[in-house]
Amino acid sequence: MHFLSLFTFATLAFSAVSAAPVPTSDNGIVARDDVYAFAREIEVLETRGNDKQHKDSKKYVPPPPPKVTFDTSADNRHRPDKTLDKLNLYGDSRKKVEDYHRQVVENHMDTVPGAHSGVVKQLAHSKGSVDPNIHVSAGIHDHTGNVIPAPRRGNPAILDPTHHIYTNPADPSKGYHVLPKEYKKAVDNRNKIAGQPTGEGSPKRVECDEPRGLAETPDGAVPKR
Repeated sequence: MHFLSLFTFATLAFSAVSAAPVPTSDNGIVARDDVYAFAREIEVLETRGNDKQHKDSKKYVPPPPPKVTFDTSADNRHRPDKTLDKLNLYGDSRKKVEDYHRQVVENHMDTVPGAHSGVVKQLAHSKGSVDPNIHVSAGIHDHTGNVIPAPRRGNPAILDPTHHIYTNPADPSKGYHVLPKEYKKAVDNRNKIAGQPTGEGSPKRVECDEPRGLAETPDGAVPKR
């Protein structure tokens, strides 16, 4: 009996303590200093995070236009996009070739005072040009869009609107091996169809467009020799 009385008393005492009101703050958070501070810290962090995200969404700025683009003029029979199509370059291989040409032009722009943007007019080539070394033909413009001319090869007194940019500036005569493997493979396949030499042994035959004499014929036709 004595044991039951003690147990009953302890139970009643515990119930009384549990039922006692716990001090709370105005927003219902238990008013213990450590718990309250922690809860307020979380609330502040969450509020700041939401506000920051909202402000950032209003300040969205679209990415700047690319520094180097590709010519899509209808009167350009060496249009890069058409050339890539004829070389059957698509997907990742196409992107690698495009990125390579962009980089070649960007590197050249670093050497041209006032250069602001560039336009690739013809992919890396040598045949069909007065310059026997493999180069990229591109237009270079200043920040207002005006063309920055380049001295003509062999006659620097004459300025041309198109820059001949060597794929290997250190040694222009060895511009073949630095070309992307995807581009070399596609060019070689195209030259095989046209019955022309391929490979590094004949870099002057590297084409970026249909061989001369094929421009007016259907795709896949063999040019007149």
